[in-house]
Parts: sequence; C-alpha cells; structure tokens
Amino acid sequence: MHLEKITIENFRGITQSSTVSGFNKMTILVGPNNSGKSTLLESIFLGTCERLSGNFDRILGFVFYRRGDFGNATISKTFNTGKNILFDARLSKGNFVKIELTNQGNSVLLHYSTNTGGSQGGINYNQLSGSKNFLKFFGNVQFIDTKAVTQNKQLEDIYRDFESQNKTQAFVKMLSESSQALSKLTDFRLSLEEDGTTVLFASFDREPPNHRHPAYFLGDGAKKLMQIFGTIANCKDGICLLEEPEAFQHPKYSNLLVKIFEDAIYKNNTQIILCTHSLEFVDSILENFNELGEDKLNDVSILQTELVEGKL
Repeated sequence: MHLEKITIENFRGITQSSTVSGFNKMTILVGPNNSGKSTLLESIFLGTCERLSGNFDRILGFVFYRRGDFGNATISKTFNTGKNILFDARLSKGNFVKIELTNQGNSVLLHYSTNTGGSQGGINYNQLSGSKNFLKFFGNVQFIDTKAVTQNKQLEDIYRDFESQNKTQAFVKMLSESSQALSKLTDFRLSLEEDGTTVLFASFDREPPNHRHPAYFLGDGAKKLMQIFGTIANCKDGICLLEEPEAFQHPKYSNLLVKIFEDAIYKNNTQIILCTHSLEFVDSILENFNELGEDKLNDVSILQTELVEGKL
C-alpha cells in the first residue's frame, strides 16, 4: 500500500480543502516553519488507517497530543469552527480510505469508508489521554516520533521488534562499524530484574565481568537510530512517516539512515515520507540514491509545502 495523493480539510491549520499529490517511493517534505509539513504527516497517518477497531483511538490520541498536552482543549482546537475534519487518501492499485471526524463535545464521531465498505463509531476524549506517548502502532502505516524514544520501556519494545525479524546482529554490525565509541558493541540482551521488570542491556567485547551497560546509557542518536531501524523493519509493504529523522544524528549516522531507507524501499516495498529542515540531509539522500543508479533518482520526490490562508 502506497500513498498517491491525499485531500485534507479542516485539520489544524489547513482550514481550506487541500489536495497534495506527487508522493513517491521516497518523498521529502521541505519548507519553512509553519508551512504544514508536520500537519501533512499527521494527516497521512490519520487518513491512511486501514481499520478503526483497536487502533484508531491510539492513533487519534497520539496525533492530538504529540505537540503538547493541554487537555481536551488540544482536541477541540484541532477542529475549525465546529466543522468536520476530512481525510481522503488515494492509494496504489485504485484503493482509497476516507475518514470524517465530527466533534461532539466530549467525543469524536468517526465515519470510515474504503473500497470494501464502511463503518461508524464514537471515541470519548477521555479514552485518548493514555495514547499520547504511544510509540508502536499495529498495521502497515507507521509514524516514527523520535522525541519520545527515551521514555521507560520503549527501547525494550523496539528491541523486540527487530529481534523478532532476526535483525539484531545486522543493527549491531551497522552501529559498531559507524561509531568509534561503539566499535566493541557485540549484542543487546534483555534481562529480567529482581523487581520483575525487563531491562535492555548493551554487550561489549572484553567488558569487565558482571559489567552491565543499560541501553538507555547510549547516546540519543544511537537510541533514535535503533527506533527507526526497528520500526521500519516491521513496515513491509506499508508507509513509514518520519519527522526530522536526522535530528541528533552525526553525519555518519545520517548516512546510515539513508541506507536503512534504501533497504526498506527496495527489499520490503516500504514507502518513506519524511520532513526535514536539513539541506545536507536532502543532499545525502540524493547522492546515495544516485549511487544506486540514475534511474533510482526517479524514485525520490521533493515536495515544498506552503500554507497560505488555510490552504496547503
């Protein structure tokens, strides 16, 4: 499932009906602050959901709260003058997802339709509060929000993701070869502690006996790379959305990100859509895809966003 175009109406700053097209295997969103890049990513996330049951409340809560928790005011202000929020996503092979959200005071009414039918349901705002820091979503549309990766227990979940795909050693090799400080990294392991909690530890070659190095002691760049690697590995045939993935990354790690994107696109048929403020990162993407062959540059699109009087 890949996105071809999406129509958005009355969501955050997009008050006028706006259609964005030109999405590719790798799509880079660029533009100044307040030009709608993050809103477009969130719109794609909401607008390409495959089903409501068990997942949409988490996604809705995540999107409503991720830019700041101001209680229900955050949710009510997402709607513009009481108008419904509309997402109409056109996907590959003629598939579509259409979602309409109606603000009903203390709840959201959802109307959902696809090629195969539709449904309707309500979600109370109080159900959403526990979803604001949720990192892992089920389905083949993933939003990687690296700002929250250092929270407790999330690295353990991320590790389980790529361990289940037998990707641990591939990640260890990639990380150790790119960083002098991590050159002796050999493995990650989960340990059941005396208090019943499970903690992720990093293992290093020739470390002292009984030495324990919690993965949380790794630098922010390594932890965020770990999150991106693990999430993309589980997004086969889907869409992966990233907001400024190069943040906190050394240029070497930024190049690793591009290699991760290339593998996901050409080995797992994953569509990558990201936004960035870094021209250096854009250049790195273009250079790496060009090295794969000039025809691969045709798989990269750069879309410049602009939000004028509520129209994207």
